[in-house]
Amino acid sequence: MAEYTPKNMMVTGGAGFIGCIYVRYMLETDEQVRIVNLDELTYAGSLDNLEGLPDESRHTFVQGEKGWGQAQCRSHHISTDEVYGTLEVTDPAFSETTPYAPNSPYSASKAGSDHLVRAYFHTYDLPVTTTNCSNNYGPYQHGEKFIPTVIRSCVEQKAIPVYGDDLYIRDWLYVRDHLLRH
Repeated sequence: MAEYTPKNMMVTGGAGFIGCIYVRYMLETDEQVRIVNLDELTYAGSLDNLEGLPDESRHTFVQGEKGWGQAQCRSHHISTDEVYGTLEVTDPAFSETTPYAPNSPYSASKAGSDHLVRAYFHTYDLPVTTTNCSNNYGPYQHGEKFIPTVIRSCVEQKAIPVYGDDLYIRDWLYVRDHLLRH
């Protein structure tokens, strides 16, 4: 796919953890881009995540659900590696050719959204990219997530929670590194 340099962007979910980092990154690195940020503001999105943007004059926030009909656009879909299932300690790493095998309602819903995005690409030629990233961490992440919970437990001198049977291997990716690679 040719290098894409947008003049105008619509970011959906841009008040959430990953979305707000992407909005900040684009405003910091592209002095021409104008962003319309469409977010429903569910539990995961917060207007606080958008305070102090690099150039607020190029950012417009709209509370609502995602719409379609833009004439020339590219959509980037952020998925998860959880759509590929669960790795055992001796299993090779997942790749883009690994068959889907979601094992939780969350990963099944993400797999479903991956398939919808793929269908829009094939049916309507929607220019789209998708990342199936591992666990992200960084600023603006919701406090219920694992790394903020561990940090809070340490600061409060409480026991660090261990999920499952302590045999899971998890990869972590700094949110900005994830966005720089798409």
